[in-house]
Amino acid sequence: TLRWMTGGTSVQAYTAGQTSVATALLGPGVQAYDGRVASEGGVPIAAWTDASANGWLGRWSGQGSPNNVATWQRAEIGPAGEPSLAPGPAGTLLLAKPGLSGIPQLRRVNGMTVSDPVTMAPGDFATVEQDGAGGVYVGSVDPGTRGTFQLQRGDGTAFGGPVTVATAPTGQAFSTNRFAVLPDGGGVVVMAGSGGIYNPLYVTSFGTLAPTGQLGLGGRAGEGLVGPEATVECGRIAFGAVEMRTSGC
Repeated sequence: TLRWMTGGTSVQAYTAGQTSVATALLGPGVQAYDGRVASEGGVPIAAWTDASANGWLGRWSGQGSPNNVATWQRAEIGPAGEPSLAPGPAGTLLLAKPGLSGIPQLRRVNGMTVSDPVTMAPGDFATVEQDGAGGVYVGSVDPGTRGTFQLQRGDGTAFGGPVTVATAPTGQAFSTNRFAVLPDGGGVVVMAGSGGIYNPLYVTSFGTLAPTGQLGLGGRAGEGLVGPEATVECGRIAFGAVEMRTSGC
């Protein structure tokens, strides 16, 4: 778990089923923004910034407790606004803006250094993920009206153009988002909306709908697109307290 607050950015590690109040203050003082944490082969790594979007990397040494700041390596990496980390078969990748604003740039993390950047398509709230089969995906909200969510796919070095995955309803815009991708290229994205009285969450899938033959959540076999407990109507899928609406049938 990583948390950031007035006074810095801290990492907190704990074992499932246990609690801990111990933390490692990786970014003291004004280094209290945009904290991200990931696991690189079981080793925690982190990225964070200060108020001017200067970026830092942190890597646990593997010795002692991750809640002890003395067991971490830390290095400043230059401008890196809104960082996003994605370890995987294509290596550990860092996506960030070249400051408080600008076009997102993708870099490889090598130990405590980063490579030269690959410039991505213009976009806000950009994040990077890997699909477990060597594919790298960068998702972002278009920087104009923020009315669409777009994905770029590549191998970490070369990428295709952005493909629109979701369009916001009239009067709404997208902001922060998180997505995940499986080896067949299919995935799900969750986006925060803005505009109007309420700020809803939007969720949509992308990629193939063909069966993979793999077990799903909870180790359960697939049951088609939806299970028997779901309600499927034109433009609406509901299960329990969750409801998804689509434009069209």
